[in-house]
Amino acid sequence: MGLVRGKDIKQKAIAQVATPGTLDIELDADIGPQTRVYVIGIVLASPAAGTVKFTSGGADITGAVNVGANGGYTAIGDVDSPVLESTLGNGLALVSAGAGAGANGWIRYYLGP
Repeated sequence: MGLVRGKDIKQKAIAQVATPGTLDIELDADIGPQTRVYVIGIVLASPAAGTVKFTSGGADITGAVNVGANGGYTAIGDVDSPVLESTLGNGLALVSAGAGAGANGWIRYYLGP
């Protein structure tokens, strides 16, 4: 994506077909001990009813968000006001539950202290 106010913005496609399932956005092994994943934009859609949540270091950092059949979820922030952040030194994962409720869309984020 490029630099925005000194932050190297990354965008990753989300294509999670296995449910229930977990999709690693950033692996724990790729994150430095003093680094977090700061999410500035999320767009998700699901073909079937289910839930999605985000985890970091094996712990929930959001509650389960209900997504209806053919429904979606959007959260938009910016580099000064992220919508979500991982725990220190840990990556970020998307977890979905529900029969056939895989998530599709994209996530925009940067890594920082």
